[in-house]
Amino acid sequence: MNVALALRILRRLLLLLAGVLLLLHAIFDSGALGDPARRSLGEHATPASLGEWRLQMGWYAAFEPRAARLRLQGGDRLLRLGGQDGSLVLEAVAPEASGPRLAAWSREELQTRELGSWLRDLQAALPEGSGGLQAEARRPELPAAGVLDALSEVPLVLDPRRPAQDLPWAESVSSWRRALRQSWALLRFDLGTSLRSGRPVAAEIGERLGPTLALGLPAFLATSLLALLLGTWSLLRPGGPADRALGLVSAAGLSLSAVTVALLLQRLLGVRWNLLPVHGWEEPRLGSLLLPWISWLAIALGPEFRLARGLLARAWQEPSILAARARGAGRGRTFLRHALPLAAAPLLARLFLGLPFVFLGSLLLESLFGIPGLGAWAVQAVQDGDHAALRSLVFLFTLVWILCQTLADLLGARLDPRVRQALEAGRAS
Repeated sequence: MNVALALRILRRLLLLLAGVLLLLHAIFDSGALGDPARRSLGEHATPASLGEWRLQMGWYAAFEPRAARLRLQGGDRLLRLGGQDGSLVLEAVAPEASGPRLAAWSREELQTRELGSWLRDLQAALPEGSGGLQAEARRPELPAAGVLDALSEVPLVLDPRRPAQDLPWAESVSSWRRALRQSWALLRFDLGTSLRSGRPVAAEIGERLGPTLALGLPAFLATSLLALLLGTWSLLRPGGPADRALGLVSAAGLSLSAVTVALLLQRLLGVRWNLLPVHGWEEPRLGSLLLPWISWLAIALGPEFRLARGLLARAWQEPSILAARARGAGRGRTFLRHALPLAAAPLLARLFLGLPFVFLGSLLLESLFGIPGLGAWAVQAVQDGDHAALRSLVFLFTLVWILCQTLADLLGARLDPRVRQALEAGRAS
């Protein structure tokens, strides 16, 4: 491999990696798609629980759930303290909407004040007839701007019928600092802690990688090999009964959804005929894997067969192959010595590009058959809003995909000069 090709591949890898890190930040940390803390904890989350979540995820550099104690005394009016348009606003709560604004403090003003002195302003801002506000600052030296950060998404409602309420305080981290911090942590493979289990994400992935590979790797390799054999058989006997039957069966398989095929096999082989275990990860492991393997084969064989046959047919129509056949060379010998080497580059590329999905695991099969792998864990992480787990899975899957794509390009350039010329021509353009 020459230096120009190596530099082009390296540049593409760096650009892909940078794009993935930016995309992960946009999805999980930027807030452009909504508040991730609210999505994870629900609409009824308290300011304290949201603050703890943001502290754990790196949104806050510091968080004090009980920076002060507030108690509204007397009266029957509710007051709301929260962030609006970059300011901290105190307003009365009407029966069905926000009432009149009583006071507002800009961020610039709060940054110059301490919590203790600002609480005195808050007490003075209460309207007549409210009964007054009892405020006790536990950390009076904290900057008052931290109250705005803590209440920016979820306001604090002061109710005279309730006992004293805690006033949270937070020191937020800017978006670009979060992006740099999270990207650097991922590049060091510091995957963080799972929000659901409280365990390191790396430990969770290590436990689930074995079941995922036990399910996916044998099934993937068997499907790829069988598709290649059936594609070769169909190609060498075009228009025959085997070719027509394989085409019909693969088309029927493509028309059925993966869920339908898996559920049908589970009901027939596991429930009605009681031949194989239906669900679970019990000893012996082979018994728990047979039905998922069969399901994987039934789901993936049709598309893989059509792809393999198409790649082989394209190589079979190359001018050099047609010339060899015109000179009387045998079909089998021509295929093995000339057509198969021509198709090796795209076939190996397809094989390598499919490997990342083995590492990710089958989301459907692991969940359906109760296999504790990465796929089932990813489904559970989506349901629980476990951003640390989801971010780590997407990052690791992308790394594996980039690595496999690079290997596919290198092997393709090694096996097929046309691929090498196309890569070098892409650099020149």
